[in-house]
Amino acid sequence: MPFLTFSPAAAGDAGPQGVVERELAAGAELLDPVRFLERAASSVADRVARVGPVLSVVQAAASSGDAGAAELAERSSAQRMQGLRLMVRELRARGGLRAGLSDDDAAALAWSLSSAQTYRQLVAVQGWSQARYRRWLTDAWMAALTDGRVEPPDRSGGP
Repeated sequence: MPFLTFSPAAAGDAGPQGVVERELAAGAELLDPVRFLERAASSVADRVARVGPVLSVVQAAASSGDAGAAELAERSSAQRMQGLRLMVRELRARGGLRAGLSDDDAAALAWSLSSAQTYRQLVAVQGWSQARYRRWLTDAWMAALTDGRVEPPDRSGGP
C-alpha cells in the first residue's frame, strides 16, 4: 500500500509520532512568531524535499485515472492542509497572524506557497539551493501571514 511508505517519507522515519505532533512539540518553546515561522518553513522545506518526487509520481498516476493514486494524493493534500491550519493557529496564539486574516485564508495561503509544485519550480527548475528555498518560504509566509509588526532577521550576510 503506497500510503504506508509515503507517510514515513513525510515524517522522515517510521517513528510512532505523526508529523504534526512532532512539529508542534519541536516548536512549542518558540514564542517569537518569526522564529516559529522560520522553524515551520525549515520543516516544510525538508519534508517537501523528501516527499516531492514521490508526490509528483502519485499525482501523475492520479491524473491518468488511477483511483488509488487519486485517493492518496487527496489524502496527502488534506493532511498537509490540516497541518498548516494547526501552524496558523499556533502563529495566531503567538500574536503573529495579520489582523483580519481568517485562519482558513491564512492556511490556504500557506498551503499554496509551500506546494511541492512551487518547490520543484524553484529548486529543480530554477536551481535554487535548499537554503535559499527555506529563506524564500519564510519571507513569503511573513509577507502573506503577518501584519508587519514582526520583522524577519537580517539575512544580508548569506546567499
